[in-house]
Amino acid sequence: MSFSVSKINGNLIFKDFGGYETRNPSTFWCIQKADEKYNWSDFNEIKIHTGDYEQNKNDYTYSKKDSCNNLVPDFNFHSWPKVGINDYEKIVEEIANAGLNNHEINKVGWIGNINTNFRRKQMLEIANNNKELFDIFAMEWIQSGNIFLNSTKYISMVELVKNILF
Repeated sequence: MSFSVSKINGNLIFKDFGGYETRNPSTFWCIQKADEKYNWSDFNEIKIHTGDYEQNKNDYTYSKKDSCNNLVPDFNFHSWPKVGINDYEKIVEEIANAGLNNHEINKVGWIGNINTNFRRKQMLEIANNNKELFDIFAMEWIQSGNIFLNSTKYISMVELVKNILF
């Protein structure tokens, strides 16, 4: 799950080595948009890993275990159709608008795979010790036809922090 990119004579050149769902083409899009904005100089080929985990500490990838070196924009900044995100900007606007509504549950809710980063396990532990504030659900991705995204009934993290601090 990777691709390579280089820029030669002002042109980005992508070589796709296969990847999960739409990660590679969405990351191509992110890189193209960044190059349009920053007009990078030519550069030699680099390989970008698009799986859930870095293969080694020097990989270019979406996230790192022990550093912030060699990070690339996450694919979902473009889209992730399998989970109902067809346009990142549009979904961000929908989430922001949903946040203007009153919440139904006075907790922070999160669903995700806790095995992809040790901080997620720590978050689950904190949530288990503070059930009055958090509903954290550990899960692993299993593809299905259900792409309904519903997080609007929970209080937002920003609202919770405001309530705690002020």
